[in-house]
Order: sequence, then structure tokens, then C-alpha cells
Amino acid sequence: MGESNLLLADTAGIIGIAILLVMLISGVVGLWFVSRVAPKGTVLAIAIGSYVVSYLIPPGNVAILHGLVGFTRLFGVIGGVLGIIDLIKKRTPTQGDDAPLDAEMVAPPPQPPPPQPPPTPPQIQCPKCQKKFKYRPELAGKTVKCPCGESFSVPGLSRAVS
Repeated sequence: MGESNLLLADTAGIIGIAILLVMLISGVVGLWFVSRVAPKGTVLAIAIGSYVVSYLIPPGNVAILHGLVGFTRLFGVIGGVLGIIDLIKKRTPTQGDDAPLDAEMVAPPPQPPPPQPPPTPPQIQCPKCQKKFKYRPELAGKTVKCPCGESFSVPGLSRAVS
């Protein structure tokens, strides 16, 4: 009698299940990464799409197709749970979603005070021609001469700052 192909069929089934499990784990990890960078609701949309697609795959009589349909539905269910968790949890702004609720939770950075204009130097006016001059505080109490020829005294700071 010849040898049975039963052992070969069992090995192929185990390999098929292992491949589907690796795909399922990879898909869930992929959904986790998507939840970190995409807007809220993206994971749930992918999961629902996957679940709907599972009904479009004709299972036929092949065992691997039955496994693929089961894998796709299981991926849709697990993704749906992850998607609902993603919708419920609060994210920080660095997690990809800049929703208004998240922005309101973070205080805006403090604004620097507006720059102050430089202090204006004191001015003095010539009593004859009414021309105005800026002067340094060191000149307070000294006599200066205007270009019109008039000489006058520079007042002290207490009188100039009024």
C-alpha cells in the first residue's frame, strides 16, 4: 500500500494557521500604529471595512479560504474594539490628532512682554528762537549756547521730568 497524504495535509493546515496568526498579530500592531498617527475613528473605519469584506470572500470548499474568512472577521472584531477604545481615550497633541478638545486641555505658551520703547532723552527749548534740543543729564545746571546766539541754563532733572 502507498503512503497517506494525511500527514502532508495536517502539516499544510498547521502552516496555514501559523501564517494567518502572524498576519492577525501584524494587522493588530498595524492598527495600533495607525491609531497613533491618524485621526480618531480611522481604526474603527478600517475594522468595519475588514469585517464587511469578510462577507465578500467566497469560502468555497478550501480550508485555507475558511481560515481567511475567519481571520478577516476576527481582525474586524479586534480592530473594532481597538477603534472604540481609540475613540474614547483622550490623546495628547503629540499623538497625531489636534482636535479642539485636546488643544483646550493644553495651556498656551506664555507670551513675552511687548518691547519697551527706549527712554526719550530730556529736551530743552531756546527762550529766543523756540528751537528744541535734546541734552544729556550731565549738562544739568550748565549754560549752553543756541545756534541763534542765545545763551541759557540747562535745568536739573527734577524740573525737566515734569
